[in-house]
Amino acid sequence: MLGQSKHDIVKTLEYASMPDPEESELVRLMDAWNRILNRCLDTLAATDHKDILKWWASPKNEAASQIPFELHQNSQSVDKCSMDWQQFICYAMRTAPAQWEDETGTYIDQRKD
Repeated sequence: MLGQSKHDIVKTLEYASMPDPEESELVRLMDAWNRILNRCLDTLAATDHKDILKWWASPKNEAASQIPFELHQNSQSVDKCSMDWQQFICYAMRTAPAQWEDETGTYIDQRKD
């Protein structure tokens, strides 16, 4: 199936790879991601009120879930999900255009020279 694809899988893998040390902006972004993830995990660990955890697990604003929000039993799941997000962030940052067009039709330069 992938052999018939016109998509360059190798190039995509390069875009999604972890940043090199000379990619300082992307390295800082990955550091920020790790800090955010760790704060979320710390907050979850410090929250012992079951009703709050039920609201966090609820897909609806009207009613709390019957099962509280909690981590997967396999501790490697968080690491795997985090790596997926890191790769997505790297891919998005490397493939984003240098200039973005907003709804008004004006261009906003997102990158510094």
